[in-house]
Amino acid sequence: ILDTFAPELLIKNNDQAESKGYMELIQTCERYNIPIFIPDKTAQQVIYDQFTVRFFHHQSPKDSLNNNSLVFKLVAGNLSVLFPGDIFKEKEQIIADRYGRLLDADILIAPHHGSRTSSSKIFLDIIQPESVIIPCGWKNRYHFPHKSVIDRYEQHNVTIYRTDTNGA
Repeated sequence: ILDTFAPELLIKNNDQAESKGYMELIQTCERYNIPIFIPDKTAQQVIYDQFTVRFFHHQSPKDSLNNNSLVFKLVAGNLSVLFPGDIFKEKEQIIADRYGRLLDADILIAPHHGSRTSSSKIFLDIIQPESVIIPCGWKNRYHFPHKSVIDRYEQHNVTIYRTDTNGA
């Protein structure tokens, strides 16, 4: 992706790894002089000409890699999209309590690919999305999205789009 699109900035969480993939990512950023931005409690917003990215910080070294996912909202004009990564319902609760209606978004990218560990009622009540996009593979081994999550979206009258059935 970095080779193809030549981004001006890489935004990532504070996790670090010694995996080959992670090391290649950092080396590619260095090779192309791509700055790396790690949101923290003092820098929770990136503003560009036509959009804003707001970060909802709550990372902890005690959390799993999934629960340390960046949670952010992209706002472009009248459209807002919330990207919660792979957080679980416990982290959804913490972020909902801390940020409340700031999480409100037109489109929600389904947390954790529609896993039953995420998309809690409390989270959906706060966000009130019109649509959800569930990024999941066709016939994936985890059987995402889970039926209980689909049911919750339907109970909230959310229009559902799935990459396994609607395409990328």
